[in-house]
Amino acid sequence: LCQRKMSLTDVLKNWIVSELSQPDKSVNGNALCPFAKNAWFANKVKVREEKDDLWDAVYEEIQRFDDTYQVVICASYTHKQSYDDLEASCFALNGWLATTGHNVWLLAFKEKKLSMVFIQRLTDIDNASAKLEALGYYSNYEDQDYQRLVKHRRDRRKCYEETNA
Repeated sequence: LCQRKMSLTDVLKNWIVSELSQPDKSVNGNALCPFAKNAWFANKVKVREEKDDLWDAVYEEIQRFDDTYQVVICASYTHKQSYDDLEASCFALNGWLATTGHNVWLLAFKEKKLSMVFIQRLTDIDNASAKLEALGYYSNYEDQDYQRLVKHRRDRRKCYEETNA
């Protein structure tokens, strides 16, 4: 039997509903991404599947980012960077974005052949993170992960705010 290949949109919807929105012990019983399902079903997520250069798509979407969507996902099944390199690229760009006054934050994700870069407002994701922290979301994080993922973002927000003061 021939099986229909799922579209990227279907793959992401399934991932959000069946994984990201489910309670998980690693985040103190909270959903892995408690805001994803509401954003998805409120049509606040834009998905851009890229067959050419993923970073060209990311740059274009950063320039276009205007709060029409809460999240823009640039995704590619052909992008060759490892997860570590994809994340390092996002971290480097986040530093540049903050110091140049851009209220944008990039997150990397890779699963098998699918590479994704999530584009969001730095202030929005940091505000959401503070709410999650109050719920004990990060209580099971290793200190190194907390510093790298949460503290680092807060420091970048301070830099962004100082640049725009």
